[in-house]
Amino acid sequence: MEDIKNLSKTEQILRCSKIMIESQLKLLERNNASSQAFEKQAKINKSVENFIANLGNIDNISNQQYISYLMELCSLFKNAHISLKNKVEEEYQFLSQHLLYLHGEVFAVLNDNLLKVDKIGGKPAEDVCKEMSKYICYETDEWLGAQLNKMLNFKILYQILGIDYSNIELKNGQKLTNSPSKEFFDYYQYFPPYYKRTQSAYSYAFPCANIVKINYRSCHEYSDGDFLNFTNVVKSEIENRGINAYILDIRGNTGGNSEIIWPIINLFKDRNMTGCVLTDNRVFSSGTFAAYYAKKTLNATLIGQPLAQENERFGQGSGEIVLSDTLSIRITEKYFKFSDVFKNSGAIKPDIVVPLTIEELQNKKDKTLETTIEYLQNLLQVQHQQEC
Repeated sequence: MEDIKNLSKTEQILRCSKIMIESQLKLLERNNASSQAFEKQAKINKSVENFIANLGNIDNISNQQYISYLMELCSLFKNAHISLKNKVEEEYQFLSQHLLYLHGEVFAVLNDNLLKVDKIGGKPAEDVCKEMSKYICYETDEWLGAQLNKMLNFKILYQILGIDYSNIELKNGQKLTNSPSKEFFDYYQYFPPYYKRTQSAYSYAFPCANIVKINYRSCHEYSDGDFLNFTNVVKSEIENRGINAYILDIRGNTGGNSEIIWPIINLFKDRNMTGCVLTDNRVFSSGTFAAYYAKKTLNATLIGQPLAQENERFGQGSGEIVLSDTLSIRITEKYFKFSDVFKNSGAIKPDIVVPLTIEELQNKKDKTLETTIEYLQNLLQVQHQQEC
């Protein structure tokens, strides 16, 4: 595969435009659009040909012409997708039998127990996962695993793949029935408490007398207060309690604004606090920056599972083109390197890996947190002995 970062900006725009076109055409095909939508197919194909031809001479066309071509194309796609709206709303449902994916295996949630799945619709569960992975955009196996936890519970993807989702066979020989459900399914509700959805993007707690734990679930500031005010509250608490160690829990943080975390980073730095960062395979995008800043600025120890993201990647969309009140396009052109801190290739790995096991999920334990507290307590004891 050609390395996009070596292309000129013009070539990147050309490449991204072609990818957008291909993905839109595939989406229409995969969703089995109605005949009304496909009546527009010939017109779309012709516009695609013209668009690509014009992009081939992109250096000689103005920005206004480019946007005009793009708006015409997007308008056609938008009209074609309108006929899918009711169909997608009807089929975008969760299944009643909840499934979990972990380390290449699928488990069914039955009476609060996790039981290994053998087949779904007569097909081996691992083969079903492989088929679904073709419809997931991912750069690491870690992120693929996180996304499969969603996809395994969507009715529409089984229909696209032609798989009978209504019959599930367990390894123990038991057979389960499955049906669509309009009820929202939080597929992490069976995971340890740190996976549960909360109203706040950030909170704090004291797992033991000398450690503060910051739960940093999202890089967003919500209506319950900005992150600077939150940091000031934490500062007052740790000063009153005389706390000198922290745990920054970023598990499940898939991104947002990468810069809002700086107040807490600076607080820990100014107080010369010892600390760790908890990670898992759902840390992505701006969530990765939290781990990067803590490691680079605080020399924090990362503990948990590998992150979803590689140590070098594109990010930060720029040059947004507004096509209508509801439609816009952003081209991702900035290339981020975390390799000055994280040296391994592939998914970013923590300093101490604590595998997530099905036994941990079944018993609703948090082995990563337990390991971190033990690690910090030992470290603080050594530091105290050195000071004496």
